[in-house]
Amino acid sequence: MGRRRLEIRPIEDKSSRQVTFSKRRNGLFKKAKELSILCDADVGAVVVSCRGKLHRLCTADSLATFLRRYYSHVESKSSNSDGAPSEEQLSKHSEYITKEELLRIVDGEVGEDRSVTDLAVLEKQLEAVLIQIREAKVRL
Repeated sequence: MGRRRLEIRPIEDKSSRQVTFSKRRNGLFKKAKELSILCDADVGAVVVSCRGKLHRLCTADSLATFLRRYYSHVESKSSNSDGAPSEEQLSKHSEYITKEELLRIVDGEVGEDRSVTDLAVLEKQLEAVLIQIREAKVRL
């Protein structure tokens, strides 16, 4: 007897949702590792649970260096022909710096020299990113 097709809809029961999340996250990470091994590719995945907990996988040295490579690739593709940065590129660069800060925090490189104000600003930025991720998830 084969497996039946599961209707994709939100799971109402919290414990069932958590179990499903954990199993599917582990399956996703397993497939990412297999892809990395089979194709000799660097693979990165970031998953944020409904509780806001961050789970990540990176087959490269670190997620921060992996994302830096991605951003530099994207920036090199979108550069102008005359070489002068556009307004859009400048705003993306400032976003990139902010994302770089967030990645340092994710990698545990917060540091003792941060003030409470800096950490509060970074917390707000993390919350904004989390909202964007949830909105993108709803759109899909």
